[in-house]
Amino acid sequence: MSDKQKTVAAFVIRHHVIPGEESTYVAWQQSVTDKVRDFPGFISVSTFKPQEPGEVFTTVLQFEGRDQVEAWVRSETRRAALEQVAKLLAMGEQTEVREGIEYWFTEAESVPVRARQWKQFLITWSAIYPLTVLVPLAFSPVYEALPATRMPVIGN
Repeated sequence: MSDKQKTVAAFVIRHHVIPGEESTYVAWQQSVTDKVRDFPGFISVSTFKPQEPGEVFTTVLQFEGRDQVEAWVRSETRRAALEQVAKLLAMGEQTEVREGIEYWFTEAESVPVRARQWKQFLITWSAIYPLTVLVPLAFSPVYEALPATRMPVIGN
């Protein structure tokens, strides 16, 4: 396969960090990022920090191809780094290898978010009440002035 045909591969890593250990984790993450930059085939790194404590840290390492990703996964450097971070994680790491750019457009954990029932009630009520009560009251002078609007088809 020529260089033009090679597909960029991404190694997506998700870590659930124990609340309160975020600053230690960020320092560890920076040290690993410095090490992976020197690894053959490395292209870039993107890190996504969670909005709230206890949520997931996501790191995306881009390499020139799947072979370079697999070499990084099997490397002694990565194994040693995982031993260091194990005590900071609430659960083991979740990883996946993606080729191309599709990993930017799909979510691993896409759970539909439903509005709470009381919010649905308020939204529905705030739309239906004005339409059924207030609008007819506002148009009552028109209904009285124009006899044709009193007909069932037009008046309702």
